[in-house]
Amino acid sequence: SLADKLLPLIEPDDIVWVHDYHLLPLAAELRQRGVNNRIGFFLHIPFPTPEIFNALPPNAELLEQLCDYDLLGFQTENDRLAFLDCVSTQTRVTTRRREKSRCRGVNPSAAKFTR
Repeated sequence: SLADKLLPLIEPDDIVWVHDYHLLPLAAELRQRGVNNRIGFFLHIPFPTPEIFNALPPNAELLEQLCDYDLLGFQTENDRLAFLDCVSTQTRVTTRRREKSRCRGVNPSAAKFTR
């Protein structure tokens, strides 16, 4: 798996950044292998409204996978709010990390990244 390939490359102070939905399970896979580094995820497609998202058969699993990340990025404020609405409607999902949310847009500035 991709997690197995990445594992020997990740240094203790590395930040892992994951892009888009097809890699959504990666944080959970890395966590299962003992990776405690900060892991961020950016979704490059719109996040669905709770009505649409909750109709997906694996909706709780998808939210749990998103909650394995330390930082989530969404394209728009509406996407961020839709995600938060979905989380609030799922009583089975619990976050393992303190939540903080704000919308930053699709193009993060490299100058703003700090360790």
